[in-house]
Amino acid sequence: MKSEERWSWNDPLDPAVITTEAVASKRLPILRVRHETGHGGWQFYDNANIRGQKPVVLPKTEMLAIDPSLTEVINLSVGWEAERKDGQAPWQRRRIP
Repeated sequence: MKSEERWSWNDPLDPAVITTEAVASKRLPILRVRHETGHGGWQFYDNANIRGQKPVVLPKTEMLAIDPSLTEVINLSVGWEAERKDGQAPWQRRRIP
C-alpha cells in the first residue's frame, strides 16, 4: 500500500490545509488540529499567537511529512478539533465549541 493511500483524507476534493509559518518550517510542533467546513477546512496550529500572521497553505501530504502523528487525527469529523499539550502527547478530540 502506498503511503498516500494509507494517509488518505476523508475530503479528497480539498487537497490543501492551512497552517502557520512556524509549523510549516518545523520550528514549532502542531498542537491543535481543526476540521471545519469548506475550502481550507483543515487547520493546523502551534501554540503561538496567530494574530497578524499570514496563513501558509500546504498540500495535505506535506503536513503528514512534517508530523506523521497526524495519521491519528486525519479521520477527524467536520466540526471537531484535536489538541495535545506537546508534540509527544496523545491527541484529545472534542467538538469545536
